[in-house]
Parts: sequence; C-alpha cells; structure tokens
Amino acid sequence: KNQQAQGRLARRQLQISYIAMAAPSHVEHAENMQSVIAHTVRASDQKHCMKRLRASELKEQLKNKKPSGKPCFGMMPGDSLMNLYCCHDDDKLLAFSEDGRVLMMNALAVPPPRLISAQGSALSELLPALGEGHKVTALVVMPDFNFDDYEDEFLVLVTGCGIAKKVLIKELGRLRPGKSLQCMRLDEGDELRWAHRARGNFALVCATEKGHVLRCSLGPQWRCSSLKVGGVAALRLRGDCLTSVAVHEMSTEEAEAREHSGAMSSTAAGSSDANPHEAERGDNDGEDDSED
Repeated sequence: KNQQAQGRLARRQLQISYIAMAAPSHVEHAENMQSVIAHTVRASDQKHCMKRLRASELKEQLKNKKPSGKPCFGMMPGDSLMNLYCCHDDDKLLAFSEDGRVLMMNALAVPPPRLISAQGSALSELLPALGEGHKVTALVVMPDFNFDDYEDEFLVLVTGCGIAKKVLIKELGRLRPGKSLQCMRLDEGDELRWAHRARGNFALVCATEKGHVLRCSLGPQWRCSSLKVGGVAALRLRGDCLTSVAVHEMSTEEAEAREHSGAMSSTAAGSSDANPHEAERGDNDGEDDSED
C-alpha cells in the first residue's frame, strides 16, 4: 500500500509539473507550436531520454480537468521530468552538455512515440557525439538555422557554481548537426547547467536553495565573450547552491534606465577597463580574455 501511495503521489507531481510547464497560457506563441519535446531522466539507469509529442494531443489532455492517473510521457515513479520545450517541426535544437559543449540536432530527429505513454529515446542514441557518461543539461530552440541572422541575440550560459557568460549566437556558425563545439571553459568540479536565448533588454534571474534571488541586467555593460573562455561570477553562493536560472524581458523604461546607469558608471571609472557590472562578479571580460 505504501508503494502504491508513493506511485500515486509521484504521478500527481508529474501531472502538476506537466500542467505548469505545458499549459498554453505559459508558452510563447502556443497557438502556433507544432511539437512539445519532453526531456526526462530514467530512475532505473539515470539515462537522459527525449521524446517528441504533438502539441494538439497535449492540448486535448489539458482540457480534461480530472487527472487521468496515467504516467505522463512514459515516466514511471522515480523518474524525473527535466523540462518541456515547445517548437516547430523544422526548428533546430541546441543541446548543452555538463562539460561545456554544445551540439545541434533537428527537432524532427527526436522520434515521436507510438503511444503518448511510451518512454522516450536515450539521448546517447540521438546525439552520438555526446559521448558515454555525459548528459544534456539544457536545450535551446532555434527557429532559424542561419546563425548570422541573430545579430542582436546571444546565449546566456550559467554553471552550477554561479559562473555566467554571454556568447553571441553568430559565434556558433561553425556548428553542424552531429558535431560538438566547446562553448565554455569550466573550473574543476563545476558543470554547465542552464542556457537561455536573450537580448540586451533582458534581465537574468538566479534563485538559490536558501531563498536568495539575484536579478541583473544583460545589457551592453556586460560584454559578450568568445567560445573557449570561462565566465564571470554572477553571484557568490557561500554555502548555498543555485537551483534555478531564468531570463525575462525588461520594460523599455527600465532597460533605458539601466543602460544609462551603466554608461554613467563607465564614464566615472575613467581609464579603468573594469566596469561595475562586471566588478560585482569578481572578474571582467578583459581579464578573462587575457588569461585565456
């Protein structure tokens, strides 16, 4: 009976997570999306799996107010739902590994299951270049394959120890499907955990296990780095651990105010290469590039 109760609780938690992340009101352009890709981790062998589901099927399930009680996405009690990604069938997926590499694959390369309750395919089979013993910690959906079209967009990469960097998307022009590219240098014991698309009018939000939250601008005062270098300290954890990272668009007034504040601070700094935005993180891109 105890095992049955735990199974019901696990399925209920999965359904709550599913509704929270896949509900159309929380998905950008949900009315136009075609597929939802589920990233899961099997409890039996700790393998990362992925499956592609039709968005129309999930929307039909969301209309049912009463939970069905069936395992979501082919998951069994103990399995983990890492995230859900909404995309079009012709989109590209950027997969980031824990050791700071990025790989690219087509959304259509993720096979759909025969049944919605079937398990997904192992990522080691979908991405052979990932290598044994490595895992995918973040996915970014790219609507356009031509990276040169993303002049004003960049990627924000954040590690488990709170190290962050900005990389222009056009820097990934050499990336090809089935190949990996080093996108961030990591310190020993650290892992790349989060990756997000953003623009200069976005803000980075980091939350820790002890309830601390950091919010900082991703404006031009935080310069973009090259692929092979490390990042800067976004926050100092001091016995805490980073649990969640997100980005969001700031209002026009706030973005202009922060840009003006950054410009004033840089002017006041005189001939110094470091700027206050980077000094808060204990480093700056100029020092980082010279060391590498």
